[in-house]
Amino acid sequence: MHIIVLGAAGRTGSQIVQQALRAGHTVTALVRDDSTYGPPAVGVQVHRADVSDPSSLAGAFAGSDTVINAIGPRNGKEPAMVYSEGAANVTAEMRRAGVRRLVTVSAVPASLPHEKNLFERLLLHPILWRFFGPSYADLRIMEAALRDSANIDWTIIRPPLLTDDEPTGIYRTAIDSHLNGAKKISRTDLATAMLAASTNDTLIGHILTVSI
Repeated sequence: MHIIVLGAAGRTGSQIVQQALRAGHTVTALVRDDSTYGPPAVGVQVHRADVSDPSSLAGAFAGSDTVINAIGPRNGKEPAMVYSEGAANVTAEMRRAGVRRLVTVSAVPASLPHEKNLFERLLLHPILWRFFGPSYADLRIMEAALRDSANIDWTIIRPPLLTDDEPTGIYRTAIDSHLNGAKKISRTDLATAMLAASTNDTLIGHILTVSI
């Protein structure tokens, strides 16, 4: 496949690019600042784009098979619309390019109250929302918009705490349901889960929670 990776310079996005290349795919790496990306590997094209600027996305998705979105805000504590505005701009460009498949990252704390257990709902997530509420609120807007989007075969991936731990190669998943004990996952394992989801059509239109 030819895969578009949004946020390819980030810690998760860079892992997606590396794993996609090892799997034999070609990649277009979308980055905000191509001067900091470094020499691209064989099989990688670099495209400078900001998902908040629709004009910068023009033509970027032509000829691609799937889009994997690993973009996040620079500061999760500040108000930002990078998730919701970015997803709206990305899906609009995907439709223009005739690309349907989208895998995008979200977060466990962004889940709705009825999707959480008692500990998460009453203690853990309220604490996290005090610090990162703007990002979680924007993720909820993004998720709701994707659920209602037409002509987009989306999968939302919700990880818990992201770490830079060594990958385990083994992680647990739950589809459209609560995942007990979802505490953390390495960015490398998250990248593995997102890449695997991009070729799994049974996950189209579903939310996948992942954790070690």
